[in-house]
Amino acid sequence: MQITISGDHRGHDAVEGVVNHLKAQGHQVVIQGACDGEACDYPVRSLAVAKDIAEGRSELGILICGSGIGVSIAANKVDGVRAALVVDAAHAKGSREHNHANVLCFSADRTPVDEMCQAVEAWMTAEPQPDRHARRVAQMTDIERGASLQDQASSSA
Repeated sequence: MQITISGDHRGHDAVEGVVNHLKAQGHQVVIQGACDGEACDYPVRSLAVAKDIAEGRSELGILICGSGIGVSIAANKVDGVRAALVVDAAHAKGSREHNHANVLCFSADRTPVDEMCQAVEAWMTAEPQPDRHARRVAQMTDIERGASLQDQASSSA
């Protein structure tokens, strides 16, 4: 599987650790933007990863910044991207199964690299559950296209 990954200066060391783990598992890894620990902007990195996913160049993406919040907000601005900020393997698995997340985001300040790697494995081996969550995933796509979902708000269970 090909995975695109990036992060800002606060996520630099974690990116290296996750890349090493992914390569050891036999995955192809695309690193967007060299960051040697010098200041670099997470919106630029997020856009590069998100575009790789949205345009089909990679199957999944991973973003890491200090809090994980900035990269997730920025990546979610790209149509077709469902970026999920997760804290552990259970969150990661659920983000893939329930929300069809195609970009995983982490806080370098809060999540140790070994836990990131466990979460990545859980996420990559999980399968989206189309039957159970199809309506909600379709609603997220509708929102991307400008739908208000007003008609659906009262009928949701």
